[in-house]
Amino acid sequence: MIKPAVEQYGYDPIRADHIAEPGIITSQIIEHVVESPLVIADLTGSNANVFYELAVRHAHQKPLIQLISKDDEIPFDVAGTRIIQIDLSDIESVENTKTEIKDQIESIENNNSGIENPISVALDLKHLRESADPEERSMADIMETLSELRTNMVSIQKSLDNPEELIPPSYFRELKKNIEDGKYDQLSMRIKELDSMTMELREIVEEEEIDNKNIFIQIDDVRRQVARMRRDLESSNKFVVKSKSLGDFGDFEPR
Repeated sequence: MIKPAVEQYGYDPIRADHIAEPGIITSQIIEHVVESPLVIADLTGSNANVFYELAVRHAHQKPLIQLISKDDEIPFDVAGTRIIQIDLSDIESVENTKTEIKDQIESIENNNSGIENPISVALDLKHLRESADPEERSMADIMETLSELRTNMVSIQKSLDNPEELIPPSYFRELKKNIEDGKYDQLSMRIKELDSMTMELREIVEEEEIDNKNIFIQIDDVRRQVARMRRDLESSNKFVVKSKSLGDFGDFEPR
């Protein structure tokens, strides 16, 4: 599945288990993890070695694609990152995974999304918080809230049949790009859309009669986070200069 997806882009796939003995992380594996132009990590089965190698790749902020079986729970520490879920018993899922791998490779090669992982996000936030520019420090609050929001959405999605159709992962990447590019008018509109989406998400959960009170608590938390992003954005002088108003949002009160 992976081989035909990557070969057309000139990559020569090398399996880690073909490099060393099972259970052993050799210097050769680490060299590949650090130096290879692209790494595809299969997180299925929560193999400790894989997560060690994943952390090394994250630390070097090199291009990475993550896969996991749809039957596995996405680990909390990477829940807010882009992960392809696959069902190997479903031909359509396999084909969709090939397409997603190709899309991510093209995005990496076009440098459309940059390298984003928990370490890069933490470093970006550190840089913004320590900036002498008060507006950049304000953006750090919005970025941090967005990161928390993505993680919470992944948790909620696990209980729904087709959650990606409502708030796809790409939506959060576009929000982040709006912040980085200083497109505050677009960001304000997307935050308003996101508030409507979370209201619709609550209605879907109610319609599906999901017997899990934690989901409603999580959705209410998400709406609070959206409201907090809106307030942080409103308090930014850059936004005040560039836009008249976010519009009538109203403070969020959980049902």
